[in-house]
Amino acid sequence: MYMPSGSAALFIDLENIRYALINDHNRDLDAPTLITRALGYGCLVHASAYADRTRQPQDILDGLAASSIDLVHVPLNGAGKSRADSAIMLDALELALSRPDITDYIFATGDFDFVSIVERLRRYGKRVIVVGVPGSTSRALMESADLAELLPVTPDIDLGRRAMNRDEQSVIRLLLWIDARWQNRSLYSIAHYMTSDRRPAARAYSLPEAQDMLRMLLDGGVLQDVGDPAMKEHGTLILNQMHPWVREVRRTWKETSRPAVTGSAAPASALSLGMATRDAVGRMRLAAQVA
Repeated sequence: MYMPSGSAALFIDLENIRYALINDHNRDLDAPTLITRALGYGCLVHASAYADRTRQPQDILDGLAASSIDLVHVPLNGAGKSRADSAIMLDALELALSRPDITDYIFATGDFDFVSIVERLRRYGKRVIVVGVPGSTSRALMESADLAELLPVTPDIDLGRRAMNRDEQSVIRLLLWIDARWQNRSLYSIAHYMTSDRRPAARAYSLPEAQDMLRMLLDGGVLQDVGDPAMKEHGTLILNQMHPWVREVRRTWKETSRPAVTGSAAPASALSLGMATRDAVGRMRLAAQVA
């Protein structure tokens, strides 16, 4: 587990990341995602993106500004090639010399040319993290860094546009039950629970089935990962209470043997869910004593 220990600086090779996402995965850059991941490595004191401003769409420029990422304008050279990599490396080196308090350097790029600056910064005692795009990030670059991670590129799934099946409803009920009781709510721990005999779910799942179901719900926005980005499948998952599927399950909740919740509708909150369950268990114990 990576433990943030100081200040961090983020450098984004904008055209490299954007074109890799667009060409290989049919999606564009989401600036808040980069900021969220960078914050997992330390207190972010510097964030800049490098590109030819005239070649970037307005929504990308607006997204960078809204995320407090400075755009450094780097015009293409006479041959129409980007010089952003050179500008990033020079600025990162200058920052390392002028700001010794910055301990972590995060490079959002897949370009092999960054290996030299990664190695140089590590010799200066800095921690270096590479954030790249799956299928478009140099393996040598990833291996040269202290840590490397790939941006999520699963196509967006609009689950609100179709009805749930019975398995999905059952799993969301299970997740409501877990949300009220567990502190460790990782994909790994939930998936293993879904395979156990103790599960309060409609049917048994194999581990791959459970993991696929949870990833689908995560990609579709039913689940949200609010944990450390370095934790991968051990990060903390929470239910998106505003998602149409979660709201529907809460409205149509019926009393089941486990989890035991009274009433025909889902509880209004995780706290009320826990209270309702404790009340139900108490009544069951009292009935047993009377009998």
